[in-house]
Amino acid sequence: RDCDSMLQGKSTDGGRTWSEPALLNTPGGVDPALLLLGNGVLVCSFGRPNISLLLSPSGTADDWTEPLVAYDGPGDHYTDLWPTSDSSLLLMWCRSGFCGLNIEEPNEVRSTEFSVR
Repeated sequence: RDCDSMLQGKSTDGGRTWSEPALLNTPGGVDPALLLLGNGVLVCSFGRPNISLLLSPSGTADDWTEPLVAYDGPGDHYTDLWPTSDSSLLLMWCRSGFCGLNIEEPNEVRSTEFSVR
């Protein structure tokens, strides 16, 4: 299996059994977060080498878009997603000197709001 891409498995019985993992063809990926918006769009955020978003317009995870790079600066690239309305979300991450990067500014939590139609 390709270690430079996330894998996706699905369960239709509440997690008792799972499908074989399938490659998502993402550029890497750590700490994925999932959020189903009120408008039915499923959003996935993940980090490394950048912080990126995937969208599944149907909400089924069968039709992921190409990754959208949301942040490409220093940090641990762990993400979280919070809904702000039925069609918008807040993407959060930490900007830091993680992995030996030398940045002079203090560590901080950052966020960006996205509207998803």
